[in-house]
Amino acid sequence: EGDGRLKTQARVRIGFVVALLSSVFVFGAGVEPVRAASITVNTAADIAPDGNGNFPNDGLCSLRAAIRSAQNNSNAHDVNCSTGAPVANVLDTITISPSLAGQTMTLSYAVGGVVQPFDIISGATNPMMIVGPTTNAADFTISGGNAVRPFLVGFLNIEPGKLTLANLTVTGGNAANGAAGAPAIGGDGGAMYAGYFSQLTFDNVVFRNN
Repeated sequence: EGDGRLKTQARVRIGFVVALLSSVFVFGAGVEPVRAASITVNTAADIAPDGNGNFPNDGLCSLRAAIRSAQNNSNAHDVNCSTGAPVANVLDTITISPSLAGQTMTLSYAVGGVVQPFDIISGATNPMMIVGPTTNAADFTISGGNAVRPFLVGFLNIEPGKLTLANLTVTGGNAANGAAGAPAIGGDGGAMYAGYFSQLTFDNVVFRNN
């Protein structure tokens, strides 16, 4: 992250993204194939959960709720999101709906007046991918609103995380305010903080003004 426009092309190619979305993982003869889990985000709003962590049943699956579904392999907190794959090493793919092209999702959910980052993305066998609505990285922006660091990947040196971002812009992240209640160092990683041995893949992603 940092000032200026940075495009990082990494391991995942767009064709590979499509291939992953349609891949079938077979674990043995006589076992039903497990497909990669797909969760569609259909709102750019940062909908707030209630005090028990549950989101309203409003027909909307926000990016915050989708990340929670993928991370927990359960949609018990928001029945409007599909659930993540409950099998190890199966990719959870969060896709931003094409209807949201051109929009910005700004993190705004706050606890005690402090805007919260997305849930920690961790688990060496629980990989996650977030894919924008088109192949133009400018068509969907994730903004910290200069209030919070959006992404935490991995839990210090205890549990690494695996995250792929594709076709997105991440902007307005603020690490100075990003450490509240989170296992990260204040001031480190304006857009993203990665714990030890975490794996990050960026394909057609712009990090700007974090």
